[in-house]
Amino acid sequence: MRTSFGLSLMLLCVALASRGAVAQALPELPTMPAASTTADAAPRPWGLQAQWSLLGYTDRLFGTADLPQARTQAQRLALDLRRDDSLRGGWRYGLSARLERVWVIDADPGAPDRAGALGSLREAWVSHALRDAGSTGFVDLGRINWRLGAGSGYNPGDFFKTRAVRSSTSQDPGSLRLERLGVFMLRGQWLGEQGAWTLALAPRLTARHSDDDGAYSLAVERTNGHAAGLLRWAPRLAERVSLDLQLFRREGERVQLGANATWLASDALVFHTEVAFGRRPALAGPAATSAASSPLWRARAAVGGTLTLPAGIELTLEWQHTGDALSRSDWDEWRRATDAATQIRLGALARERVAQQEPLVRANAFFRAAWRQPFGVADLDLSAFVQLNTFDHSRTWQLRASQGLGGRWALSAQVGALQGAPDTEYGSSSLKRYGSLQLSCAF
Repeated sequence: MRTSFGLSLMLLCVALASRGAVAQALPELPTMPAASTTADAAPRPWGLQAQWSLLGYTDRLFGTADLPQARTQAQRLALDLRRDDSLRGGWRYGLSARLERVWVIDADPGAPDRAGALGSLREAWVSHALRDAGSTGFVDLGRINWRLGAGSGYNPGDFFKTRAVRSSTSQDPGSLRLERLGVFMLRGQWLGEQGAWTLALAPRLTARHSDDDGAYSLAVERTNGHAAGLLRWAPRLAERVSLDLQLFRREGERVQLGANATWLASDALVFHTEVAFGRRPALAGPAATSAASSPLWRARAAVGGTLTLPAGIELTLEWQHTGDALSRSDWDEWRRATDAATQIRLGALARERVAQQEPLVRANAFFRAAWRQPFGVADLDLSAFVQLNTFDHSRTWQLRASQGLGGRWALSAQVGALQGAPDTEYGSSSLKRYGSLQLSCAF
């Protein structure tokens, strides 16, 4: 399967070479967002972007004589394709794929080697519309990135997100949702006077659960390692209020319940709430005899609002609660433990939560600001976000600017950091600062 997918991507590049091809991305290193944010500068009949990036990051914020500061520079070339189009007879299709190659040009001897190639088939699906008097239905089949939830920085009810991020080009939660792998599924939707019903069934396609997939693998162990099903109902409510309810079950796990609601309080203010309930074990401190407690009903939630100012500035503030994450006392126990074995366990626990796209501690806060065409500058977009661990006050932040250069070209820049005391969540991260400069051409 890996060989055939790699060959398919090579054929795709050859077939589209006359339209222009080549782009780039770096696994595990935060860099520039993908085509969605930079390709709006020009029409994209094929949704194809060629990208070149200059990347850099610092592994340690402060160096010492024994452990100097580690800096790495790299270049990345990538081809990013996103296509969604109509066919005859009520049919549609979608395709999203990315082929990337990274060259490390200046690396600290002790820095991890992130060079290499990666090919990812994010989406490949077909859809057929079914219409009769008073209602409409759709049947979708293939790999689909179904992004659920109303939250901005955290989506507790986005049940298909687990392990789906294969390579990250940004730490922005919105970019991670867009760039992740879709799930192979059969999905049926029905829209009537009472609202919309959706049923999705995802089969188990492999018995292997390791994420150590090949460079050109379909990586089905990330998205379809277990069978899953989701039922969703979105009733018709007031014009300014939306609601949807979900029932989700994954093989080997208990039933999960989800709900999303938004309220347009005014033309400039929108509130959102996203919650998920289920019987889950909770993470425990380092002295616990097992990694987690007994399964109990626990809630995950993201509650916030977005204010749009007259100048076009959007401000979003969100409070996040994860009932199965570490409590304040448990997190303090992990922070006080200094032996090597405990630190290794904590590192493994943190990496697992990142793979699941779930917070490590129970209480977090998120802030985002975005400004389109600041001071009237055409094709310029500015954005920033901060994710805060409210227990230890460590944080990660990112600033981004994108400027359309006219026609098909765009230039983007991004800087970010993970900050806090050495015994905090983000302060203990090996990655301290990062930045990138990206030039994109859309076809």
